[in-house]
Amino acid sequence: MRLRKSVEHSTNGPSERLIKPAKPPCYSADTQVSLERMSEHQLKIPQIQDADATGEVAKVYDEWRAKSGRQQMPGILKCFSHRPDFLRDVMKFGDTVHFSEGHLTRKTKEAIASWVSFLNRCPY
Repeated sequence: MRLRKSVEHSTNGPSERLIKPAKPPCYSADTQVSLERMSEHQLKIPQIQDADATGEVAKVYDEWRAKSGRQQMPGILKCFSHRPDFLRDVMKFGDTVHFSEGHLTRKTKEAIASWVSFLNRCPY
């Protein structure tokens, strides 16, 4: 584990101390569950599921499905489902930054993103 320095300022001047980095909440003992067994009520961010989407959310979901060729919205995008305007911006950002061709192919970038999410025990 790497320790980082923290500089505190007081009336006696600045002082340094080493502090441990905080573990992400998903590693706390009460929230460690396998990804396969995680249910909707255990998610930290509520999502609008595909079948429950109506109005503008359903329209954005349909746009994503038409463009991606996939049938189900990924959980990471559903995190933004309560703000369809922002969801569109996130999708555009992902397309231009994360999933455009560059030094790495889109396939490689998606594999890395999936692996990092798995390692972090992230259900999204």
